[in-house]
Amino acid sequence: MLFKDRKFGDAEVLYRRILEIEPTNVDAINSIAYCVKFTAASTSAALPDNLFETLLGLYLQALALDGSDIEANFNLGLLYLQFN
Repeated sequence: MLFKDRKFGDAEVLYRRILEIEPTNVDAINSIAYCVKFTAASTSAALPDNLFETLLGLYLQALALDGSDIEANFNLGLLYLQFN
């Protein structure tokens, strides 16, 4: 609901809490990445310098837990495409 309501910061806090309870929750990691990406896109004219590294770290973390996770693999490929 928070994410749908575009409350990305609040949603990220909730997903990080989930990750504290269940550190292997790949869905929570992917959701944190979405929150980071959408927060960056909605709050500034220029993307933060470390956005690529932040998202890369999250996707690699998810893939280290489940290398066949379709969402993390897709988003990692999209990240490379978007940042050349």
